[in-house]
Amino acid sequence: MDRLVQALLAIADSQFGPDDAQNRHSISHLTAIIRDMTGRIVDADDATFSAIVREAAMLIRSLERRRADVARFTVH
Repeated sequence: MDRLVQALLAIADSQFGPDDAQNRHSISHLTAIIRDMTGRIVDADDATFSAIVREAAMLIRSLERRRADVARFTVH
């Protein structure tokens, strides 16, 4: 769970610029929730834990795809 939080924070720091304050805030808020719930998530039954990890993985993949799409259209 700690690695998940770190990955989300890294994405928030690297992906979103000043114009994306709302997106950055949303990810920071999500990571704070995950960090606060880590103990309960780890103690969850296998099905619940798996569902949480799957959702987190989908979120990270979605953010990485968005970053790749934005990079294609960024003028260097």
